[in-house]
Amino acid sequence: MGDKLVSILRIDKEGTWYADSNPIIHRKISALFAENLQKDEDGVFMVCLGNDSMRVEVEEVPFVVAEVFPDDETLRILLADGRDIDLPDGPVNLIGDVPYITLRWPDDTRISRAAWWTLSDYFEDADEPEKITYEEKVWPIIRKKSLSD
Repeated sequence: MGDKLVSILRIDKEGTWYADSNPIIHRKISALFAENLQKDEDGVFMVCLGNDSMRVEVEEVPFVVAEVFPDDETLRILLADGRDIDLPDGPVNLIGDVPYITLRWPDDTRISRAAWWTLSDYFEDADEPEKITYEEKVWPIIRKKSLSD
């Protein structure tokens, strides 16, 4: 950022962060970048730290859920960037057979196949619409045609 030791920051479709062509393997760095990711009105992603900022190329969406695990009163998710947070309130949007949730921007987070498989333990489809339930929490499943719907 400051002296441009890195020319390109990138997030691949699996949620892995790269500095140039090298994966960022230190979880605290990728989590710091993810926490400071911003999106401008033109849809351009930037990491902004202090007075420094750097454009980020995003292959599909900026965040990917790698794992899901139950907690006392909610489901928690481990993101590919290393952050461990509660599964946010709101729907799970299915585009085809690919599930997305919203962390900061609409449908900005893809749920990996492994995480989706874990979530299937909490599906409740006896009544419409389909939903995920855990303890007292409910996440509706909404089928959409595209990310822009």
